[in-house]
Formats: sequence, structure tokens, C-alpha cells
Amino acid sequence: MAQTSHAKVISMEIMQRISRLNFRTHYHFGGNLEYLKELWNVVKDRVEKPKDGSYTSSLVAKGVPYVARKFGEESIELIVASLSEDKKRVIEEAADVIYHLMVLLAAKGVDFEDVVKELESRARHR
Repeated sequence: MAQTSHAKVISMEIMQRISRLNFRTHYHFGGNLEYLKELWNVVKDRVEKPKDGSYTSSLVAKGVPYVARKFGEESIELIVASLSEDKKRVIEEAADVIYHLMVLLAAKGVDFEDVVKELESRARHR
């Protein structure tokens, strides 16, 4: 229970920091942010039209509680990696968290774009 509470606090702090970023300024990032849109579209498609052999479709077929647990698991792995592993491992775990977040959002019928709009809204109010 204490670990769960601690993980929630860390997750909230991370989300607060992320919300302060301006995702519209591509030059702050080395990667292509358009890929996040592409990934979102693939995830959403696999949720709406399940495909045999698709990892995304197989996750969603197990139900939202399973997808939520998987997201939590990946989040904890990112926390552990950030405390005890190298940068490469943190990047790998962060990618897992972003992917599983998208799967969870799609499974709940929440559009990733709405989350980005919420982050932008918070950045305007700081």
C-alpha cells in the first residue's frame, strides 16, 4: 500500500512536470513528435478493429482492469529504472509507459489529443 501511494505521488510529480512542457515546440525534442500521432492512430485502430496477432488487441481483449494493471506495472518499471539503471533503460521503459498509456486511453475511449489539449491548457494557466 505504501509503495502504491509513493508511486502515485511520483506519477503526479512527473505529470505536473510534463504539463509544464510546451509540446508544440518540436525543436526541444530530438525525435519526431508526429510519430506519437502515428502510434496513437495504430493503437486506436487495434482497439476499434482488433487484429489477430496484435499485441495491442490482445491486451484490450483482456479488459480495462488488465490494461490498467499493465500500465501500472510499466510505470513502476520506469520508476525503478530511473533510480537504478542507465539512461538507455530509462528510455526503453519510458517508451513502454507511453505505449501502455495510449492503450489504456484507447480502451477507455479517451482520445490522446484530448490529453494533449489538457496539458496545453495547464501550461497556459501557469
